[in-house]
Amino acid sequence: MDVKKTFRIGFCPFYPVPAGTDQEHSTEYFIERSAELGCTATQVWHVPMGPDARKRLRDLAAAKNVELEVYAMGVFELAGPDAAAGRQKLLASIALAKELGATLIRTGYGRLSLETSRFNRNRPLAEHLGSLVANLKEAARIVGDAGIPLAIENHCDFTGRQMAQVFAEVGSPLVGAALDTANGYTVYCDPDDDVQDLAPYTITTHIKDMAMIDARDPGLIPLIPVGCAVGDGNVNIPQAIQTLAEKSPYAQGLHLIIEIGWWRVPEGQNENDYKRDLFERSIRYLQGLL
Repeated sequence: MDVKKTFRIGFCPFYPVPAGTDQEHSTEYFIERSAELGCTATQVWHVPMGPDARKRLRDLAAAKNVELEVYAMGVFELAGPDAAAGRQKLLASIALAKELGATLIRTGYGRLSLETSRFNRNRPLAEHLGSLVANLKEAARIVGDAGIPLAIENHCDFTGRQMAQVFAEVGSPLVGAALDTANGYTVYCDPDDDVQDLAPYTITTHIKDMAMIDARDPGLIPLIPVGCAVGDGNVNIPQAIQTLAEKSPYAQGLHLIIEIGWWRVPEGQNENDYKRDLFERSIRYLQGLL
């Protein structure tokens, strides 16, 4: 059997919701919309309070054959002075995931800042990476007891090779990568290299593409990446899919979660319509590949 045929396509919560949809009902909309578009996975952020509302979401996702991913809190507080609070946050994330029937939890270390990147000159790189290892070893014990995988995104912080070294040191099959196929551009490395380095640790993904364009400001680096529909950019998406099929330990049923990032809305176009088009063209592209 071709394992790629088991892959589940979905999208992240950047997909536009209809006007008037509040946060509490956005997850329900994502599940419904996923099914309408032929998707079988979705990443969710906002979850309603109360066991009855969450049970309805769980039942809806099961009925629509849409697997859920939820956000993990507290992961990078586990080996420092806030360890007790971090542990409680992570345990709450695990409990929420189980309540919703989610198949995994995910997060990212980087916060789109120099401070949480390999370019932080005030923190030696070995020390910086060592802190990730220490936190993730503690996380591995917690998710190991719970039996749920934890995926860490290469989130504008370190190269895929550096993150792969972190996962190797942690040494847990339940702690691995939420591979973003284009975030390598943000730390000045080849995203295709990130795919090769992180595929053996990949638990889930953000399937993202970016196109290199000429910078319009002569004071900037002359080539810059901008967001685009998957398949329209410079990331080798077919190669990434094949590599994940061959190397990911979670290849059976792997989630291909589409993310569109750092886009430029053409003049005169509605932003939500433009984003929706990018997502839906990306979905059709991946469906064609599989």
